[in-house]
Amino acid sequence: MKYSDTPVAASVSESLADIFQPLYNFISVVKDSEGENAASAFRECKENFESYWSQTLCNVMRALNNIRYQL
Repeated sequence: MKYSDTPVAASVSESLADIFQPLYNFISVVKDSEGENAASAFRECKENFESYWSQTLCNVMRALNNIRYQL
């Protein structure tokens, strides 16, 4: 299925929840640590963005763009 033409279905709400969780974790670490762990939390958030949820965000935006301009 690695190179299949079959589309993979995922909901916008599920994808947004996948994006929300690392951002929520980042905010709660920064808020609770009073700045002590802010740099490491930011680094982890950036790594999560680069490795996973940047593509998820693009997929959500693509779906929303399709709804807005194609329907």
